[in-house]
Amino acid sequence: MSIRENSHRRAWGKALSVSALVMIFESCASSVYQMQAFHLPAASHRMGGVVAIARHDEIVAFPEQYLQVLTASGLKPTEMPDGSVAVAIVYCCGGPAEKSDSFFFYVPPGMSVQPGDIVEVKMGRPTNQSDPGTVNTLVGVRQKKDASGVCRWDPPDPALWMRILYCDWMPKEGWVEQTGLYKTWYKPPTP
Repeated sequence: MSIRENSHRRAWGKALSVSALVMIFESCASSVYQMQAFHLPAASHRMGGVVAIARHDEIVAFPEQYLQVLTASGLKPTEMPDGSVAVAIVYCCGGPAEKSDSFFFYVPPGMSVQPGDIVEVKMGRPTNQSDPGTVNTLVGVRQKKDASGVCRWDPPDPALWMRILYCDWMPKEGWVEQTGLYKTWYKPPTP
């Protein structure tokens, strides 16, 4: 990550708390899906750059629709400590898609993230009439904040918007590039 990207991410995180992100998502008709798969198949894996981490008081104050999704997935918001829910960006660095395509994910006990980490998340299963669905869930931290490594925002021009995360190991691990309007790299679900 460049110095510009790190300072941009710090500013973004300071400007928007998790509570503010919930209000942004509330204005979207499909906001609840920011906790479940969107633009990708359910159970696929995607990468994200962590920008915010929820405190317990923010989690229990989520709007009812979010709490229902967490509860239906088998999680009890009242028992979720600080850091149990985080927000990641899919696109860097600027522009409306950076915030609108951000997503929430659950951080299981024993795992932790911090703003600036590059994470791998298993996308949840959307809710429908017969299925309560599941929430997006952290698989692991693939690169720690400020660490130089094999993950980067691509293309490498920091002046561009909607850059996507790319890691050198992706093709070898079975990740595929989705092209079109919602360009990204993802790992298809295993049967």
